[in-house]
Amino acid sequence: MALRTAAPQHPSETFFVSANDYASEALRLMRLHRLDSVPVLEGQQWLGCVFEQDMRNAPSGTLKEQDVKAFVRACRY
Repeated sequence: MALRTAAPQHPSETFFVSANDYASEALRLMRLHRLDSVPVLEGQQWLGCVFEQDMRNAPSGTLKEQDVKAFVRACRY
């Protein structure tokens, strides 16, 4: 899994993750890129966002078992 951008030729564009990506990997990449949230897509459909704080506060070990979809909240970008 990797953070993806809607327009690879424009790195300043919004990054997103897939709903089926592992939450632990999304959290690792958000920390690496110093992002506190990223939008989540399921196919071409916008689901919402995941926030670093929500995943950081999850019980230990659950991030490796859950996909990003478990942490989606409403947001605006």
